[in-house]
Amino acid sequence: MNIFPIGYRCTGKTTIGKILAHRLNFKFLDTDRIVEHTAGSSILHIVETHGWKKFRQIEKKTLFNTKNNKIQKKK
Repeated sequence: MNIFPIGYRCTGKTTIGKILAHRLNFKFLDTDRIVEHTAGSSILHIVETHGWKKFRQIEKKTLFNTKNNKIQKKK
């Protein structure tokens, strides 16, 4: 099972995600950090250079790939 908190920017999704992961003994993945690592630049730079549409395309691909990796409980 995977859980993906959704909501507006800066509303606490990462904080809640970390708490849930800890309580459920799940591995926490910060998709913003994965996007930045994959793109090789910050989200701010992606948005400023290519726009929100491009960022959302990268984010969507990241979420899809994360969902399909079958994240397991911590050992």
